[in-house]
Amino acid sequence: MNLPGEKLPLARWPAYKHVIFDCDATLAGAEGIDSLADGDTSGRIAALTNQAMAGEVALEDVYGERLSSLRPTRDAVGRIRDTYRRTAVPGAAEVVRALLDLGHEVYVVSGGLAEPVREFATRLGIPVRNVRAVEAHHDALSGRWWTGDETAGQTFVGHEQSVLTTSTGKAAVVRELLDGLDGGSLLVGDGLTDLAASDEVDLFVGFGGVVDREIVAAGSDIRIRGNCLDPVLAIAGGTLARLAEDDAATKTLRNALNEVAIGNVTFADRDLETRFRRAFELTEDQNPMSNSQRPEHTILVCDALGAAGTELLLGLDDVEVRIETGLSRAELIEAGTDGDARIVRRATTIDGDVIAAAES
Repeated sequence: MNLPGEKLPLARWPAYKHVIFDCDATLAGAEGIDSLADGDTSGRIAALTNQAMAGEVALEDVYGERLSSLRPTRDAVGRIRDTYRRTAVPGAAEVVRALLDLGHEVYVVSGGLAEPVREFATRLGIPVRNVRAVEAHHDALSGRWWTGDETAGQTFVGHEQSVLTTSTGKAAVVRELLDGLDGGSLLVGDGLTDLAASDEVDLFVGFGGVVDREIVAAGSDIRIRGNCLDPVLAIAGGTLARLAEDDAATKTLRNALNEVAIGNVTFADRDLETRFRRAFELTEDQNPMSNSQRPEHTILVCDALGAAGTELLLGLDDVEVRIETGLSRAELIEAGTDGDARIVRRATTIDGDVIAAAES
């Protein structure tokens, strides 16, 4: 495999200067606010999300209903912050750093609460000015949005109704971010609100396990399966031709092309794939990983794990770890024999039908 060098014609693959990420299940490996729903034994939050994906609930109702159901305290918001920190997608910081070093603008547009999202984005190196999320404020004098005292715990009573919390919210915010800016743009997301914003960018990249939901998968120009953001660096393209062989971003790029070669990156149409492969001199039958390097086993992680468990799994030899949280029962059945083992917690139920599909 040849990495791009100075002689690579950049016209083969356009440069996307503006890279916009969703946060939950994209930069972070868990749904931040929904992580509070571990004790939601009735499954209200999961059901609401699935209804929205199926078009049974208006998108503008999702954020308000979800927050009203959970009513997080200030301490709970702190746990959201910790959830983001613990579940950052492997390599996310490196991909963001490489994009910024190469002159790309990086943004986050999220349905999560702004305070934890902004702090998480800052930890990844994304400027606060480039972050848009759902605002909630604490004013101790007026009691606006948060009520209670420091000892009893302050309870969430509402969020700021803004363009972000409407059915076209992400589309409007993305449009506002990019208004008047030069250069191509791409959006990396996993859900229906991201898909709704896809018309505002030049390229929509679906990421992660939940992108397997049919409506999102069908609307993605490029899909990245598994839990590796490295391909975003290659997809952003263009400026990568200036990389030196020993540059840290080049190593991330090498991993990205590995993901393409082993089939973890798929393209909506043949022409798009052909252009990408030609730009990076990657042929159809070229696999950068030798047989000895290919993982012998695959483990599917269906529920969010703690940092220690995730690190332990990722450190296993000859094992590919794929984190695909948020799958519905139907999606679990459809996945069938995809993977040698599955790890679940309380959020995912494995019943006889799921087991039968895996054994078939």
